[in-house]
Amino acid sequence: MLDATGAALPVARVSELGGYGLVWSADSAQVRWALGEELQSATVADRFGARTPAPVATTRINLVVPSDLPSGTVAFTNGRIITMRGDEVIERGTVVVDGNRIAAVGAADDIAIPAGAKIVDVSGKIVMPGLVDMHGHINNCYYTSSGLMPQKQASRFADLAYGVTLNYDPYTSELPSYSQAEMTLSGDMTGPRAIESGFIAFGRSGKGDHAFLPIASYEDARVFVERKRELGGIIVKSYRQPMRSQRQQLIKAGRDGGIMVDVEGESNFYNNLTFILDGNTNLQHNFPIANYYDDVVQLMKYAHASHTPTLVIVFGELLGENYIYQHNRVWEDPKAQTFIQVTTSGYSPLAPGHYAPPYVRGMTTMHAADEIYDIGFRSVSRSIKKLDDAGVTINAGSHGQAAGLAQHWEMWLLAEGGMSNHRVLRAGTLNGAKTLGLDGQIGSLEPGKLADLIVLDRDPLADIHNTNSVRYTMVNGRLFDSYTVNEIGNYDHPRGKFYWEVGHTKNITIEWKKAWAHQ
Repeated sequence: MLDATGAALPVARVSELGGYGLVWSADSAQVRWALGEELQSATVADRFGARTPAPVATTRINLVVPSDLPSGTVAFTNGRIITMRGDEVIERGTVVVDGNRIAAVGAADDIAIPAGAKIVDVSGKIVMPGLVDMHGHINNCYYTSSGLMPQKQASRFADLAYGVTLNYDPYTSELPSYSQAEMTLSGDMTGPRAIESGFIAFGRSGKGDHAFLPIASYEDARVFVERKRELGGIIVKSYRQPMRSQRQQLIKAGRDGGIMVDVEGESNFYNNLTFILDGNTNLQHNFPIANYYDDVVQLMKYAHASHTPTLVIVFGELLGENYIYQHNRVWEDPKAQTFIQVTTSGYSPLAPGHYAPPYVRGMTTMHAADEIYDIGFRSVSRSIKKLDDAGVTINAGSHGQAAGLAQHWEMWLLAEGGMSNHRVLRAGTLNGAKTLGLDGQIGSLEPGKLADLIVLDRDPLADIHNTNSVRYTMVNGRLFDSYTVNEIGNYDHPRGKFYWEVGHTKNITIEWKKAWAHQ
C-alpha cells in the first residue's frame, strides 16, 4: 500500500480467522471487528513495527437467548401413522405431543390422551414425520455478508406450507443464514429448522459473489473450518477445489475440527469418485452418467457415504424439472399462488432470468417425448435405486427450484426410477436426519423425539404424488395450517401479510388476488 506521496505503508495481519463489521475507533488507534460471539480489537501501535505483535484483544458477548418452547399438549387421533420406525405403519393410531416433544405414538386404543390436550381428529388422514430437504436453496446465495434476512421470509413459509420441517441449504451467505437459523430456534422467525453451510469453500477465483478459498496448505483449510466453528456452523461445503490434495486437506480440517464436509458434485464423474475415496460424507448432485455399474455401487456402499442426487436438476441428462413443468400447471397450485412469488428459473432452457414466477418458468420449459425422459432423469433415478437397494443412504433434496413444493417433485422423481413409495418417504425424512447426525432427534415418530410432523389428506403409500396433500405442519411442537401458515392448535397466531399482500405494490410477480386490495 502507498501513501499520498507514493511511499510504502506498513501492512500487518490483524487476525488469522478474519471477521465482520470492521470499524476504526474514534482516534484511529484501534481497529475492531466481530467474529461469532466475540468482539475483537487490535491496537495499531502494537501491530505495526513490533517484532512480536501484541495479541488481539477479545471480549466474549455471552448473549444467551432461550430456545422457543410451546406449552400445552396436542393429540392427533385416529390417523394412519407412517412412523419411519422400520416399515411400521399404524392403521388407526394416536400421536401425543407435549411441548416440543413426542410423548406417545401407538394404536389409538392403547394411548391415553392427557386431560386438557388439544385433540386434532385426523380420521382418514396420514400422519408422518416432517420432510427434511437436504439441498434447499431457499436463502439467496448472494446476500451480502453484513446484511440480514427479512424477518418474514416467504420461501420459509412456503417450506412449512408444503411440510418441510428442516431445510439444509448447502450454499448461503455467511451472517444472514446463521442469524435466521438462530432466530428460528428462539422463536423470533417462522420457518423450518435451518442447517446452513454459509459461504462455500470455493477453489477458483472470479466468482460473482467473491466466494474464493485458496487452499495452499492444511493451515488454510484449518483456519476456514475454525472460522465456521466460531460462527456456529456445523457444515462446510467443498466446491471446485482444483487439486485433490486441497480437497483432502479440507476433509482433514473438518474431521479435526468436528465439522462435516459436504461436497458439490460439479458434474465431474472422476472427481466424484475421488470425493468418496478421500472421505467426504455426503455427495451433492448425481454422478453425471446414466448407469451406475457395480463398482460405483460398491464404492458408495462400503464408503458409508450418503448421496443427495437432486434429480430435479440432474447432471448429465435431461432435467427432471422439465418433466415436472411439462406435466404440471405449477402456478395453479393454491399454495404456490400464496407463497411462491418466484422460482429458481435459471435452469430453464429459454433462460427467463434466474428468478421468475412459476408461470414464466412453465412457459419456458422444454417438452420431450416420454421415451426421451426415460433415458434422461429416469435413467439416473434407476441408478439411484441401485444405490438404495445396496444400503446407501439416499436423501431427497429440492435444489430450491420452488420453495417447499420442489421437495415433493424430487420424491416423485425418485419414485420414477422404481424406488418403493416407503423408501422414497424415508429418503425425504429419516435419511436426511441420519446424514446430518440428527436421527436421534428427528426423522421418525418416536417418543422423546422433537415434534416435527405433518398430516396429509391422502396416502403417499398408495400414490407418491399424494405427498403434496399436506393439511397441517408441526415443527418444534407448533402446529400450522398449511394453506395459511397460521399457527393453530393451542395457539391462534395468524401470520402477518407479505409486502405484496398489502395495497397495490408495483412490479409484483405473484398472481394478484382482488381480496388483497381490501386488507
